[in-house]
Amino acid sequence: MQTGPREKKKKISIRFVPNKTAGSRVIRYQETVFYPAYVGITFNRKTTKFPYSNDSLTSFGQWYVEDKAERFILVVKEEVILEASKKEMDDRLNDFKTKLSKVIEYEYTTLGDRHTIVGINRRMIQYDKEFKPLMLYEIYQEFIEVLKSKLSYLHFLDVLAWGSERTRRDRRLSSTDPIGLMIYLTEEVKLIEIADIPISVKEKFYSFAVFSAFQLSAQKTFTLFDWLANPNNQSDLLSFTANRNSISLPVEIDKLQVGFINPSTVLKHLQDFGVRAIDRASVFS
Repeated sequence: MQTGPREKKKKISIRFVPNKTAGSRVIRYQETVFYPAYVGITFNRKTTKFPYSNDSLTSFGQWYVEDKAERFILVVKEEVILEASKKEMDDRLNDFKTKLSKVIEYEYTTLGDRHTIVGINRRMIQYDKEFKPLMLYEIYQEFIEVLKSKLSYLHFLDVLAWGSERTRRDRRLSSTDPIGLMIYLTEEVKLIEIADIPISVKEKFYSFAVFSAFQLSAQKTFTLFDWLANPNNQSDLLSFTANRNSISLPVEIDKLQVGFINPSTVLKHLQDFGVRAIDRASVFS
């Protein structure tokens, strides 16, 4: 994993700003002009801004702010229904600001000066997604690449059709489940054998199973943010993985005959899965 330059921790500025760009809607209220409330970010000599939509009230209306960002109003269907002070709005922004800062620090540590804060609002949507399904999808994509070289063209088309048919029969099932696909190919139609699966892919199946057991043990559903931006969770997984005898893995994973994998290797797989999940959403530019 790349790291940013070893230097003094860079300051992150996150604050409310009025959006005065041409064409933006304005509200006149009590002889004052209010502009759409945006979140402005400055980091590493770069700036960006995006609409504020991160509290429960924004599902009903839109916040507007006056020129000096001291007074705020919530507008619903052309009507002002709430006023708020700068302090009240800063309190509303606080949790999101803390989370945003951690994401920016993580991304800069990972990418160094190639990092950009542009698009950070879109990335935050991805960070809020559950990590486990994202990880499964990454393994599926890697497994599919292997199958392209192992199967005939017609058999490969059958594999793609398997996913669609599986979801059609039961909408709760994923069409991109690599473990279900592995069982289908090795046990049901017997198009490949376990030995045909590269060890690198087998190890990722194993790492996924370990993470699933860890999540069950922690009694928590980890989001991508929980995983990538919180080193404590990664430390806890290393401790959990080190005690192999306490981990109960599915029969399908045991059949892979991977054996014991170093905890640091498992952690690297998981970190790579997370970074690729962000990258796949076209968010690191």
